[in-house]
Amino acid sequence: LAAALSAAAAKQNLSGAVSTSTGAGPRDAGSIPVPAAPTSVVAAVQPAVHVTQSNTAAVQPVVVEQVSSAGGAVSVGAAGLSLASGDEEPSSSSPPSAAPPAPYNLSGMWLKDLERSDTTEYEKALDLWQINGIQRATAKLIEGLQLEAVGSKFSVHLLTIIPMFKVTEVYDLSRPTKIMRRDLRGGDATTTTTRAPDGSGVVVDIKWAEPFAGSMREEYVCPEPGLLHVTSSLSLKGTTITTLQVYRLQHNMSKQDFIKQSERRNGKPQDILKKFGMPA
Repeated sequence: LAAALSAAAAKQNLSGAVSTSTGAGPRDAGSIPVPAAPTSVVAAVQPAVHVTQSNTAAVQPVVVEQVSSAGGAVSVGAAGLSLASGDEEPSSSSPPSAAPPAPYNLSGMWLKDLERSDTTEYEKALDLWQINGIQRATAKLIEGLQLEAVGSKFSVHLLTIIPMFKVTEVYDLSRPTKIMRRDLRGGDATTTTTRAPDGSGVVVDIKWAEPFAGSMREEYVCPEPGLLHVTSSLSLKGTTITTLQVYRLQHNMSKQDFIKQSERRNGKPQDILKKFGMPA
């Protein structure tokens, strides 16, 4: 009987301890204590938006900047793309700007391409300049150029079958020069010579005073190797006429070959001179 009573008492004490640990009943001296959950554990399981101030900076979005070629910055972040102006230097990976083309060598003999040259405006320019007679005929028979470029000097020798017409104009890219007037009126003409802006040729500005004061700009430009465009703009008495003469480079032609070829088209020089009462 004593053993049965002792077992019953032990069972009752165990039941009270379990009841206290679950918070279902009052705690007595015989209960097994269960500590409450600490507040630090509660904070640890809160959503990320409730993190402490010391942790906020660590979770800010990362912004990537890429310098644009226009000098601004393109920012890529949580809000998307934004363009910011600035003076940032272009990145080293940017491709270098294209170098200007090297100037073509204009030296050589150039034969006029009669089909591609502007003969109509050329005639109008001779009318404006009041060039007539044998001088006009000779100007129309200039069918070739002998060009030479040495250092800062640029010379133009006009080729024609008229034997007494021997004209060579020498220009200088480093300083102004004086040449004989092309209309053969009294006085000299002053020239200023520069390189074409794209480096493909030479630009010559010619001015002369009275009588018949005026000016001319001539551009000797190679749009491609072996092809020469000579654009002449004559300005007289408030009127400007522009002509284009086209020439092709000759690699194996001599002056004698040029004369023979021109004679086949235009006849013998003496016959041309006779038409104007000139001695052959």
